[in-house]
Amino acid sequence: MRKLFVCYVLLLLAPVMAASSAGSLPSTEEGLLDLLDRELIRRDGYIRKRIASADSLNKLIASQSERRTELYLDLGTMVAPINCDSAISVFNRGLEVARNVGDSVSAQRFLILSASELRKFGATPDALNALKNVNENGIFPENRLLYYETARDLNLYIAEILESSEVARSYLKEGMNFAEKQLELLPPDTPSAQIAQSIIYYAKGQRPLSAGSLHNLATDLDMSDPDFSLAMTMLGGQYYYLGSLDEAVRYWSLAAISEVRNGDLKGSAMARLGRALYDLGDLERAYKYLSISLENSVRAGDMSNTVFVSESMIPVSQALSSLSHRRMLMMFGLIVTLSVVILLLGNFYRHRKRRVKELEQVKRQLANANMIKEAYISEFINLCSSYMGSLEDFTRMCRRKITAGQTDDLLKYMKEGRFMDEQREKFDEIFDETFLAIYPGFITGLNHLLLPDKQIVLSSPNVLSTELRVLAFMRLGVDDTARIAHFLGVSTNTIYTYRNKFRNMAVERETFDSDVMQIGVMK
Repeated sequence: MRKLFVCYVLLLLAPVMAASSAGSLPSTEEGLLDLLDRELIRRDGYIRKRIASADSLNKLIASQSERRTELYLDLGTMVAPINCDSAISVFNRGLEVARNVGDSVSAQRFLILSASELRKFGATPDALNALKNVNENGIFPENRLLYYETARDLNLYIAEILESSEVARSYLKEGMNFAEKQLELLPPDTPSAQIAQSIIYYAKGQRPLSAGSLHNLATDLDMSDPDFSLAMTMLGGQYYYLGSLDEAVRYWSLAAISEVRNGDLKGSAMARLGRALYDLGDLERAYKYLSISLENSVRAGDMSNTVFVSESMIPVSQALSSLSHRRMLMMFGLIVTLSVVILLLGNFYRHRKRRVKELEQVKRQLANANMIKEAYISEFINLCSSYMGSLEDFTRMCRRKITAGQTDDLLKYMKEGRFMDEQREKFDEIFDETFLAIYPGFITGLNHLLLPDKQIVLSSPNVLSTELRVLAFMRLGVDDTARIAHFLGVSTNTIYTYRNKFRNMAVERETFDSDVMQIGVMK
């Protein structure tokens, strides 16, 4: 009864608290969404402002050698909301400087900050190992708060991914333990202490109390404070779980506005807002916010947020497909693009890690990887545009045929399947060129795996056969036979036949699949 009473009181007080926290901000959910839409128009300007500040810090670092450690900390904090890879690079440079001057405290701080970015980059095991090494070597008192906060967020993130499994509960408990350690060191009634207390309530399943401990931050904090966005995102999440979607929209809107104004590409509030709006039936805004969140997460290299956005986009895409076939094609293109970008970013990180000691070579590889990524996205945007144009032409033709009473001609055209054949041919052409641009040595590497009398020779440059496309999808990590069959327009039995054919041609039949995954991997 006490839990229900607290929940009821919070729901009654929520509009009043939100209105007072907003100040001159709109007091209604619709007003906040309209403000967010206006701020999104100016988001590039906010991002440029943050980048300009980072550039100024870079120049200051070059001119002030005595403050380089401190300035690298400031620079890393400035670029972290924009790009994970840039932040990791800055923290690594700061780590080197700190070690050179014998500043062990700052060196450890750089390691902890790098672990936080590694988690967002998708390298969760590396982040866990980094924090484990820091703990084993002893945590300096000056770094305990940062360490506890980073370890707390990492464990809560893993718990969220694993959902309600037994393993997830152990990570949730570990995250709560770090929040309790953090709370012991924090002055009471500070924003960080209240956020930590909210997490402890959340881990114990006391969601109304978790929400209650965050409400005063809506009035006490300025929107420019990073804690504001975090607190409002958490608060919206509690109301979403409690079933109060309007309140969830209110607080996620406030968090999203704060993220846009701060030039933060890694915030999750807008994606969560899109999911809540989908539940409320506002498909247009849900699609818009999720699309922008996808663009931000890819641009920032934030793999953890990218996965969340992609999962949230699935039901939205399904809803939109029932309204418009053209929207279905656009969503399909976005999902395909997202999948490939994830693979490219993962491959890029492994590539960069192996060459970290060869700094100049890493820079050249990074430039090449960015060019490939931009070319790949450009090609798929062109493909989506082509799909939309073809669909519009097809719609106009159908309208003319039906108006003229030529339904038999229309039925004949559709049975011939020329429309789908043309689209699949365009997909194959773009896929072949892009894949071979990413893996120019794929055919050579494949031939190393095959018997001498089974070598592959392309009939035309940059054109793969259907059999080779099956292996190309395998190399990209797509192991769902039904999905590959759908992409290539063949049966699943045909996919199995092609795979078995290549295994029978291989020097090492048992390890052929894993050997294909190693093609293009730098040793």
